[in-house]
Amino acid sequence: MRRTKGAAESWAKNNVPADQKCKGYDEVDELLSDPRVTAVYISTPPGSHLEIAKRVALAGKPAYIEKPVGRCYKETSEIVELFRKSNVKCFTAYTSRAFERTSAVLKMLTEGAIGERVTSISYTCRGSGLVRGLDSESQIPWRLDASQSGGGLVMDIGCHLLDRIDYIFGPLIDVVGEAKNCSSNKVQQVENIVHLKATIGPSSWSCIESKGASVQCVWDFNNEKNESPVDELIIRGSNGGYLKMAGMSPSLPISVFDADDKVIKTMAFKAPEHATQPLLQLVTDEIRLGSSVIPSPSNGENALRTSAVLDAALNAYYGNRSDEFWNRSNTWPGLLLREQTIKLV
Repeated sequence: MRRTKGAAESWAKNNVPADQKCKGYDEVDELLSDPRVTAVYISTPPGSHLEIAKRVALAGKPAYIEKPVGRCYKETSEIVELFRKSNVKCFTAYTSRAFERTSAVLKMLTEGAIGERVTSISYTCRGSGLVRGLDSESQIPWRLDASQSGGGLVMDIGCHLLDRIDYIFGPLIDVVGEAKNCSSNKVQQVENIVHLKATIGPSSWSCIESKGASVQCVWDFNNEKNESPVDELIIRGSNGGYLKMAGMSPSLPISVFDADDKVIKTMAFKAPEHATQPLLQLVTDEIRLGSSVIPSPSNGENALRTSAVLDAALNAYYGNRSDEFWNRSNTWPGLLLREQTIKLV
């Protein structure tokens, strides 16, 4: 389905074998009424997820929903609850949970590559996130429109990293965040720099003892000085060693260092043809075969935890994220502070 029926049919013609008789739609209800449709992939901007999810859940069809699932925790919770009440599965697109690279990290940690427990996790991201249109003075991409995205690029990009930490180590608790807007582009209202501190809480799924480990993350999407991009995740362990890798890649190498900062091992990975394919295959198998297969590792529960962390980090900037904050930008404390700073300059 696309915004116009012609675009949907054009995509189907160019990407689906003719014998599959794939049909294009531009209306959700028309799509859901097709008996051949057994599941729905909701890949629109987050601002439309709730309305589409209501119809999909009511139709009794399982859904695979792009991240972030909602613009805030409250909206994410509403979406997850819709599928729970309809007794229909809700899968979420935190794709790194199914990467070969992620499995390698789990294995190295389980085998004691950095000791018996994790002591700290740090992440630094600097750059534009490859998002187009950031230089426009008159228009902004939907990822920087709070009514469509729920915030700045940390919502679209940062959520992946936060979910990775959750999956490997456990839930982030005691989250403290600071967000600000340092852009000279007056059109951009959302935050573009986020600092986050947290602690790993207890869990039943962590591959290594991680409770109490410190977490520090920095996302700097401002980068108006055009400094070299940075995407660096460091995981330190009790033996003084650490893992160092790109936080956002499905295939870039992982290096293991000892306590003297010497490289012990480096692992390389083949890039998947399609980054979403490994997780989508697990989701498809679960929909088709049910409990006879390994369940998808990404669902509404982990989406809720990640959404709660994002809200905690961004709450002060927006002055509460439990309401429709995207409709009251004139009250955002973070934006008001930016405007006051500009006036002083």
